[in-house]
Amino acid sequence: MKRFLMIWIALFFTASFAWAQTSPDFYLTQIPPAPKSACNLKADEKTPYLQTLRILKDRMDRDILQKKEDLQVHVDASRDKALAGTAPRSAMEKVTAKGAGASEAKPADPKAREAAGQTKIRHELQVEQKALLERINARKATVLNKLKLLDQNAAAAKAKELDPLQRQISSMSGVVTSKEQTERMDKLAQKLKDAQKLYCETYSSQYLALLAEYLSVVKESLPDYKRLEEIIAKTQLGLDKPLDSNAGLMGIEALRDYVILLGKVFKYDLPYEY
Repeated sequence: MKRFLMIWIALFFTASFAWAQTSPDFYLTQIPPAPKSACNLKADEKTPYLQTLRILKDRMDRDILQKKEDLQVHVDASRDKALAGTAPRSAMEKVTAKGAGASEAKPADPKAREAAGQTKIRHELQVEQKALLERINARKATVLNKLKLLDQNAAAAKAKELDPLQRQISSMSGVVTSKEQTERMDKLAQKLKDAQKLYCETYSSQYLALLAEYLSVVKESLPDYKRLEEIIAKTQLGLDKPLDSNAGLMGIEALRDYVILLGKVFKYDLPYEY
């Protein structure tokens, strides 16, 4: 596993520096696969994997921040342009406009129809946006609820099965003076090791399965995120399509959240401290 991780890290850095444009599809190629087992691994096996995830998350965070900053620059520039276009007119311009308006007929029907059409389209897009968000959140909530329940079950098992053994061993530390006490200490220590092993194998396997489910949910939602960005570009930014510098932001954020969960993959592999 260690050799595999080192090779993967080398490929990761090569691809990272060679790729200028980032997207959800790009980051999907950069996320390392979850380990087949998260138990009984040494530190020198875990550390490279976790380091790779930290580097990847840092890059995604910087990318997300840059995309948001680029979007804000566009919003600020659009607002300044709009304010400049509505600057107060001179008194002569107002009089001239008033005189011209007096001789004009009512607003042309084609313009009114066009405005009504735009309002209808905007409403339809907002309805679609709401439906997309509900669909995405429903998918994600299902897995997040399972992860929450798993943590609760694991915490209850630790409190019931592991913590009492640890307290027993702690209470005996420093007072072992006889062969019988030594044997008892060794038996407790072995019992704790066996309990920790079973604990890790039980809950890590479930966590790995939920990680796979979470990643599937994110992949399934990527087209919805893309469509959301298109709708927001039209309804909030007045654009035909998302800004190139901002495209893919929602999908990258979703994948970043998965990377955070992946970074906790060893959390049930408890260290033996006695």
